[in-house]
Amino acid sequence: MNAATEPAADLAHKVSSLLRWRTIWTDSPDIAEFEGFIADLRVQFPLVVARAEWERVHEYGLLVRMAGSAGVDGGATARATIILAHYDVVPTDGQPWTRDPFGGEIEAGRVWGRGALDDKGRLAAALEAAEQLLARGFTPEHDVYFSFGHDEEVIGDSARTASDLLHKRGIRPSIVLDEGSGIVADEFPGVKRRLALVSTAEKGASLVRIRSTGRGGHASTPSPGGAVSGLVDAVRTLQRRPSRPVLTAPIAALLTALASNSAGIRRLAYRAATRSPYIAQFALGRNDNERMALLRDTEAVTILRASKTANVVPVIADALVDQRLLPGSTMASGEQSIRRRIGDERFDVESLGGGDPSAMSQLAGEAYDRIRRAVEAVHSDVEIAPSLMVGATDARFFSRYSDVVYRFSPFAWSGTDRSTLHAADESVSVEMLDDARRFYEQILLGS
Repeated sequence: MNAATEPAADLAHKVSSLLRWRTIWTDSPDIAEFEGFIADLRVQFPLVVARAEWERVHEYGLLVRMAGSAGVDGGATARATIILAHYDVVPTDGQPWTRDPFGGEIEAGRVWGRGALDDKGRLAAALEAAEQLLARGFTPEHDVYFSFGHDEEVIGDSARTASDLLHKRGIRPSIVLDEGSGIVADEFPGVKRRLALVSTAEKGASLVRIRSTGRGGHASTPSPGGAVSGLVDAVRTLQRRPSRPVLTAPIAALLTALASNSAGIRRLAYRAATRSPYIAQFALGRNDNERMALLRDTEAVTILRASKTANVVPVIADALVDQRLLPGSTMASGEQSIRRRIGDERFDVESLGGGDPSAMSQLAGEAYDRIRRAVEAVHSDVEIAPSLMVGATDARFFSRYSDVVYRFSPFAWSGTDRSTLHAADESVSVEMLDDARRFYEQILLGS
């Protein structure tokens, strides 16, 4: 193997090792898997272990600090670089994997296993960037923090605790980077250039219960209607009446970027879309659920509950709705929106918990330009563009204290790659891992 490919192969083997740990956080997790992962991490990155401070946060979260040469008086803490990742993964039960999801198999230029893309591969790439730079004698001017959560997938408190801790210590970041959108090609109609989508905010998530009540009894003598029939009507009505589209600042900026990278009628459509969310629906592709999630609050009915016994007509039937909220919406407004669109006071609608959308970070400025320069250093043909994260990340906790929080996974991934997130046969190419390492090297060199 030639020298040019050795760093990439080395990183691939490190990721392979880390994927073998079944770090699935539950109400009763296998703690040995989490302890094993942390121990393995320290083996794989010895220079980061030797030259950085490692701290446990909220049980099994990690906070790793590379001290800046400027010192406290020189503002090392005032311009800290914070890189977030999580090492917990979702279960694989019932999924049709063709390889061992915890085998870390390297084949066909890819590393296979749960967490390859979400989020152990990116975590390892960031640490490998630090490892390589330290080997060359690098010391950051300002502090660098790696904050690694162990319970992101279950919306836990590891990252919240870390963000609160850094805030109390007076750490003021120059940039915060977490997982998010990546580098895409042929994602938007009429746009041929590859785009690096950097999410400057993320949608909120609210779990909403729709409750229907009716006369119960024995299933052999059912009454007309009933709780279940009513619930079906309510859900069907909600699905027929989606929320109205809204044009948020990051999506307006994205549409501007799309216009500058398209031509003819498409350019005109994208330009017009910056002025109207209704035009934006058609410009982005009204039948594309992924793109429509950028323009509206969404609801997905995920759990239905009624009778526990087949021969009993239930008095109560519930639907649990996963609602995702655009910046500008709140959990309260989302609950009211569902109630209004169902339009029937017989049904009880209540938010059971969740969180409001994150604050929006700067759409321009030093931190955003730093991401741009790092992307361009690795991918000369890619243009950076703002976007909105439709899923939840740990970055939302850091957005409470900073407006330079960005969500970007430095992977040039295809739709096929993204389809394996939380699904069978998740994998990452060796080339993608190495490109991510190079991206983080550029970020660290600017710290």
